[in-house]
Amino acid sequence: MHDYISSLHITLKNLDKKLGGDIAFIQPINEENIHDFESSIDWKLPNIFKYFYYKETNGIIIDNKRIYSIYDKTQKKTWVENLSRMNNPETSPWFNGRPNIFKDYLIIGNDNDTIFCLSKKYDISNPSIYICKNSNSSKGVDLNKLNLDLEALIIEMVKQAFEVC
Repeated sequence: MHDYISSLHITLKNLDKKLGGDIAFIQPINEENIHDFESSIDWKLPNIFKYFYYKETNGIIIDNKRIYSIYDKTQKKTWVENLSRMNNPETSPWFNGRPNIFKDYLIIGNDNDTIFCLSKKYDISNPSIYICKNSNSSKGVDLNKLNLDLEALIIEMVKQAFEVC
C-alpha cells in the first residue's frame, strides 16, 4: 500500500473516532460503480480516489462542505449531490455556460460556492486539488492549484468546520 493511501486511511479512521457523529461518511461502493462512473466521464480516477470511494467512504459531508459521492442507487445520500450530476454540464450548478471546462476538470466537492476540482490533464496517483471561487462569474473563471491532496483537503475542511485537528 502506498504511503499516501495508508496516511489517508489513518486520518479518516481518526476523524471517524473523534468526530464521527458530526461527519457523514457514506458507505463505500463497489468497483462496478467506479467503473461505470469512469466510463461515463471517459477518464480514470486517480488511485487515491478509487481507494477512497471503494475502501473508505463514498463521499463525506462536513457541515456545508462536501466531497461528492459516486452515484449508487442503493444509497439515498448519493442521489442529488453526486459526481455524475455535478460533472454534467446540463445538470451541474457549476460553470454555467462553460461546458468546455468539464473536459479538463472534474468537480469533486464544494464548500458553499467554492468548488474543489481535479485536473484531467495529468495522470497522477495522488493529485493536487484545484479550487474555484467564481465558477459562475460572468467575468470569467479562475481555477487555482492548491498545495493540498485529498487527505489535506479533508483535514482543512474539518479544521474550518470544527477548529480542530
